[in-house]
Amino acid sequence: MRYGRPHGVGPEGALGVWGRDWLWGLSFVVGLTVLALLASGCAVRRPGGSSGPTTTSAVTTSETAKAASTLSSPTLEVTVAPPAAAPGTSSAEPSIPKQRDLVIAWQPSHQADTGASGWKEYRVCGDIVDRTIRELPEFKHVKAWDTKHGLTGSNNYRPKPSNTRAFDQELRIAGARHAEIFISIHNDGGAPSGILGEYLPGDTEGKALSESLVNALSHDLDMKDRGSRAVTLYSLESVRNKARYRCLLEVGDNSADREFLESPEGRQQVAESLARAIRQFDFEE
Repeated sequence: MRYGRPHGVGPEGALGVWGRDWLWGLSFVVGLTVLALLASGCAVRRPGGSSGPTTTSAVTTSETAKAASTLSSPTLEVTVAPPAAAPGTSSAEPSIPKQRDLVIAWQPSHQADTGASGWKEYRVCGDIVDRTIRELPEFKHVKAWDTKHGLTGSNNYRPKPSNTRAFDQELRIAGARHAEIFISIHNDGGAPSGILGEYLPGDTEGKALSESLVNALSHDLDMKDRGSRAVTLYSLESVRNKARYRCLLEVGDNSADREFLESPEGRQQVAESLARAIRQFDFEE
């Protein structure tokens, strides 16, 4: 007896062509589903819920892996701090002083024959002037100082000025620069500790400048305010000194204030006080 397939059943099996097509369709759907699942499984989930593609590059060192991990972390905050200010200075940007169209002539003492043994007034006063000039960059300056004609001399008419050659040279230096302000710096001798100012009789502008500087120095340095007085002085006389503002300062005493004046710190304090007072004075330009 010949056994054959039932009618409609071909060599594909009992389901026939329709069954084959159905199986292929089912396989295709399953395949797409599997591919979708595989694709989603290959994604890298980043911290915070965001996803991104996987990387194919290998991490060869633990340091590199650690750096990559740190940089990819959304919780890491990197703050770039401004450069730290140097000790004893402000972190704020320094203000630039407004330039002044004024020339200050400084006349330090050129005396080395005052005070006790070892005292050098010209060195003390010369250094105070140098420091003050550095503190006042907005002004123009000229140091009217002659030490070539002897480290001695007196401006006073008691009985008369001495070593006027040196004073005349200093006044020529100031005049050549057309200085509007003339400040002579000295140290007193045999006087009480403190600050004394001198100006020419009848010179109201010299008096105002002298009083302002004496008041500032005595306050800032905690020294006695010895006041300002009118006196005829060779270097301040208008016949040879054409500056509009003229005064002489006796900054401390060479005995009572010697330790302070011989210290760099003390002279720097004098310079800073002078600079502040000059900066605040109402000069007409």
